[in-house]
Amino acid sequence: MVPLRKTISFSGLNNLKMAIKAESDNLHQDLISLIFIENEEKSEENFKLVIEFEMSTNKVKKWCCEGDYQHEKGEKATLSIEHKIKGGSLEAICHSIIDEIEKAYKLWAELK
Repeated sequence: MVPLRKTISFSGLNNLKMAIKAESDNLHQDLISLIFIENEEKSEENFKLVIEFEMSTNKVKKWCCEGDYQHEKGEKATLSIEHKIKGGSLEAICHSIIDEIEKAYKLWAELK
């Protein structure tokens, strides 16, 4: 079977948290990554979250997020955060991941 990458668009932090919880309940066995992208098409300052899985076990390997924003000097900058996980299922570690992602999203929102 071909490894799957699933992309999900969201709008706002609450929608992102709900999407993560929904995906944690229905993971596909051959999934290697879930990609969540904020769908504000008008903005160049979008937030992106990627959760990567070990294909054979479906355990979370790592998650990373990034968000572009305008720096004070008018330059484009990127907030980038990455966490490696030691073998937990998304369902089991969903709440701790969401807490960390929420902090990153709020920091990015302050910067943009």
